[in-house]
Amino acid sequence: MTAAGLLAVLTLVSWNARVHRTPADVARALVEYVDRHDHPKVIVLHEAREYVAAVRAGLPGYRVYAWRRGGPKSANTFVLVRRDLRVTYWSRLRMATAWVGPKGGVQPGRVFPIVDIGGRGGYRIVGVHRSTAAGNASARAEEFAALLKLAARRSTRRRTLVIVGDLNGSATSMAPGSPGDLARRIGGHVVPGDGPDMAVVRDADGTGTPGPALGSDHRLVAYKFTRRSLGTKEATR
Repeated sequence: MTAAGLLAVLTLVSWNARVHRTPADVARALVEYVDRHDHPKVIVLHEAREYVAAVRAGLPGYRVYAWRRGGPKSANTFVLVRRDLRVTYWSRLRMATAWVGPKGGVQPGRVFPIVDIGGRGGYRIVGVHRSTAAGNASARAEEFAALLKLAARRSTRRRTLVIVGDLNGSATSMAPGSPGDLARRIGGHVVPGDGPDMAVVRDADGTGTPGPALGSDHRLVAYKFTRRSLGTKEATR
């Protein structure tokens, strides 16, 4: 298939796998799902720092973009990209503001990976697991501002933007700092998934279909995004 054909439609799976599970069990469940569902082009995993090695071993057909061992505890979201797609850039947004978990305990600022697929006119994928609302106004304000700033970059505006993951908000809310507010301010729209799991996209149409939980407290969501024309050269693999 041509590079343009590979990127015309992006299939992506996002899943909050939940912490403190057996890595082999998480990897086995994910591999079985991927094998049954035509190997989506991108996989974004959350609460998954302890599963990187097992998932990497179970899915050799994917490149893994994650903080190397020894990174901060909060770097618990990572991205896998199928090897027939060309990744041209990857980085991360790292927050400075600590947050408090729903069960208590102060956690270091969140880390959101950024992966570009294809050249100019391709996709920019941002894996996001936002802080919960209660007691975290400052952390959420920093996260929101960082996403707005990223969306405004020239390098981002040249690509179809997909901000995807556990946004810890309502897909229908337009309150300040909500996913709907983020979508409005960047000129995009919300693609609902399941509860707090959703995507905010710009320059693409999309659907999100909830799938199995695979032992987590969140259901996996399978997305399909179709790019709109950006008025640029066709993306290359």
